[in-house]
Amino acid sequence: MSINIFVLRRSSVIMAEGIEQEDFWLIKNPIEIVTNPVMKEETPMFSVSFLPFLQYTKEAKTHGVKFSKDEIVAVATPVEELYEHYSNFFNVNE
Repeated sequence: MSINIFVLRRSSVIMAEGIEQEDFWLIKNPIEIVTNPVMKEETPMFSVSFLPFLQYTKEAKTHGVKFSKDEIVAVATPVEELYEHYSNFFNVNE
């Protein structure tokens, strides 16, 4: 599984380990990425928070949850800083 950022049709942005299949993505350990506006010396900036996503499901922590490709608008590679935070949190080694 590789760590990716997924933009969902309902406008959520999640980061997760994912494997692309023919008709779906198998997604494990998903977290929602939320941006927060911050003022720094009168300059608007953004910080990023991680929120639980599907944390009450067995599949999200074990073999993964199936997401239809129709529900995923975009898939991208996270920047190194986000990748490191995610990897450390879930103890993931690719």
